[in-house]
Amino acid sequence: MKLLLRIILTLLIVIVLTLGYFGFIPGLSDLLASNKPKDLNVKYSTSDISAAQAKSQVAIKEVDSLPASSPLVFEGKQEVTNSFSSTELTALIAGARWQYFPVSNVQVRANTDGTAEISGNLNVSILPSYFSSFRVSSEDVNKAISYLKIKGKPAFYLKGTVSVTNNRVALNPTAAIIGRLPIPQNLIATGVPYLARVAETRINSIPNLFIRSFSVDNGSFGFNGTVPTSVSRVKQ
Repeated sequence: MKLLLRIILTLLIVIVLTLGYFGFIPGLSDLLASNKPKDLNVKYSTSDISAAQAKSQVAIKEVDSLPASSPLVFEGKQEVTNSFSSTELTALIAGARWQYFPVSNVQVRANTDGTAEISGNLNVSILPSYFSSFRVSSEDVNKAISYLKIKGKPAFYLKGTVSVTNNRVALNPTAAIIGRLPIPQNLIATGVPYLARVAETRINSIPNLFIRSFSVDNGSFGFNGTVPTSVSRVKQ
C-alpha cells in the first residue's frame, strides 16, 4: 500500500510539474520560467520610441476617464506611408498599452526572408473585455479560453507571414507556442480563418483606419493607408 501511494504521489507531482512547465498553472508556471517569453533580441531605445511615434503620426491623449463602452476614442483622419524597423514597431506596441490591452513584454521582429515573429505574455483575464470592446462576443472568447485551458499570463510565440491589403488580412503562421506547448500545425491551419476575421473586425472597428497595404519586406514593416490623428485613453 505504501508503495502504491508513493507511485500515485510521484505521478501527481510529475503531472503538476509538467502542467506548470507548459504554462497552465499560474504561479508554478512563473517559478518554472515557462511564462518567460522567447527573447527575439529586439531591444528598443528612447530614440526608437520617438522615431516610431513620429512615423505613426498618431497623437496619444491620456484622460482621467472614458465610458466603459468606449475605452478608446479615435479622432481625425490622415494619410501615412512609412516603414518601421523591428525596434520601432516593438516600441509602438509597448506605448500602446491601455486598460484592456491583453499583451505585455512584446517583441516583434521582421526577418529578411519576409517572415515575422512576435513573442510576449498574454493576459488571459483581460481577453473577454478586450474583444468585447470591438464587438467580438465575450461568450465565444470564454469558450475558447475554456477549451484551451489557459490561465494567468502565459508566454506566447508566433512566426509566419502576414500582410494586409485594403483591410483584408492574410495570415500564414508556421509556428505557434503557448507557454511551452507547441500548437500542432493542423490546429493552426484550422484557426487561421477565424484569427484573420478577428483581426479584420479589429481593424474595421477603428474609425478612419484603412490599411491599403501592410507587409514585411527586407527586414522591415511597410505601411500605407489612413489612420486617425489622435487616440484618447485612460491614464494607466
